Amino acid sequence: MKQTCPSRTPTSWLLYLLVGALIGQLTLIESRVAAATVRVALECGVVVASFGLMAIWVRRYRAARDLER
Repeated sequence: MKQTCPSRTPTSWLLYLLVGALIGQLTLIESRVAAATVRVALECGVVVASFGLMAIWVRRYRAARDLER
């Protein structure tokens, strides 16, 4: 089994892309969905998924961020 080693520098652009996508999705949901209950459910799903992806990013680049200091 071959493991891939993450790069030595954290890719901050990926984290910024995740935040931008979160803001964009929330804006689209807010402007396009009329039903309040559906809108709230979609917004909650997008936020939970985005924070999950951010947690994966933090875990993947933990060593790189420690070496950066």
